[in-house]
Amino acid sequence: MGPQRDAFSDGIYHGAALSAVEDGQGGIHLVYKDETERLYYRRFDGTSFGSRILVEGTPDWALQPAVTRIGEALYVFYNHFQTATDYEVRVRVLRDGVFSAPVTLDSRTSFKGYLSALDVLPDSATEVPCFYGDALDANSSGRVMRVALPRQPEGGGSGQDGGSGGGADGGSAPPDGGSVPDGGVDAGTPDGGGAGDGGSGTDGGVDAGTPPVDGGVQGPVTLEPVFTNTTHEVLAVDGAGTVYALALDGSRSKLWASTDGGRTFSARGQGVGGASFWVMAVLEDGTLLAQMSRSGSYHLARSTDGGATWADVASLGNYRAMSPASFAELGGTVFFLEYQTFTSASTPLRLWASTDGGATWTVRATFQDHRHGTALHADPARSVLWATFGSSSTQAAVVRSTDGGLTWTKVMGGYAANAVTGTVLSGGELLLGQSTLYEPEHPKLLRVYASGRVDALLTLPGRRTRWRR
Repeated sequence: MGPQRDAFSDGIYHGAALSAVEDGQGGIHLVYKDETERLYYRRFDGTSFGSRILVEGTPDWALQPAVTRIGEALYVFYNHFQTATDYEVRVRVLRDGVFSAPVTLDSRTSFKGYLSALDVLPDSATEVPCFYGDALDANSSGRVMRVALPRQPEGGGSGQDGGSGGGADGGSAPPDGGSVPDGGVDAGTPDGGGAGDGGSGTDGGVDAGTPPVDGGVQGPVTLEPVFTNTTHEVLAVDGAGTVYALALDGSRSKLWASTDGGRTFSARGQGVGGASFWVMAVLEDGTLLAQMSRSGSYHLARSTDGGATWADVASLGNYRAMSPASFAELGGTVFFLEYQTFTSASTPLRLWASTDGGATWTVRATFQDHRHGTALHADPARSVLWATFGSSSTQAAVVRSTDGGLTWTKVMGGYAANAVTGTVLSGGELLLGQSTLYEPEHPKLLRVYASGRVDALLTLPGRRTRWRR
């Protein structure tokens, strides 16, 4: 043994806050949390450690990495802090000394910690998995979850990784036993039967059952990046092209804006009383609505001057928004559907409505049998509002209203109804991306009719679908 000497001066937070793997060239890849609770990378070449590279700049006591090497590429998984009970699982890939932009693999609201990954995988691997603990908060028991980043075999370090994968839906149950046999397409009744198109009745109606276990046709999904920004979290883009964002290394109460496609940003506004920005939506007239938090409580805020000034407009208490799809406009009314993270049981979820552009709000309806309100989808041509809920087989549903959200008809139920991505088609059908476990049921692109008919159109090449801003 040689004499003891300092490896580097910034320190390591604790032993569980690092992950290391041999680099195949006599050295070591090391990802660690330093004493300021930020995540860094260093390479040991067999003699000394090189300069550090920042991996994650949002400090948190629970921040942890897990690494996998394939060839010369290093995959770094980590849990990105949002709030004390809301973490994302992200991954960045190191090639030739440069990290890729972060890819979010699980953005469900839950505490995620104790990440673990395989040290080394062969170049033939088609995905890079990561395992982690999932719980309501750091003091609650949880379960082990799995996500993975898809990649092309024999891609090595050549950039053949897939895009955003997804996490399994926490709290979801396996598919119901009454699903249509594998290979079928129509999961419901012929168009014209099943749940009625009318808007009368309470949340209930006909359960359309589950769509085919593995219906649809697998097809390629190709995206071409034109610009990558690694310094800001984008919240919204308005009709004029202004990008509203938060600085990743700054406060969530300070809003930034870009008018050149996210290439440069300038300070735009502040949350009232230091309130933090979480979710933002842009109305048709350019009004900005944001779901914010202050002193542990959530609320809605509104800006009519491009985010320069804000006013609190509705108190939500423990409830919050899931995404910009929590908001919708229909017939001069703005709607907001609540999402919650404080219980895994079904709990009352409110549909809020505003007839003055978000300045004032009232409760239009209350849903009793669901856990998560995930999205709203408006069909102005038919004055129809759709809503989706998750997450267990008894809590998930797709519902429809023809009277401005006063009454609702259940169009689809069961575990397969989990979906957070969607749009209304020209014929009035709802196009949905399922948010289901990759096994045993592969997520699919569904076409849902008002009658309860469900067509599986495409098997999706990932574990979970979600529109990211």
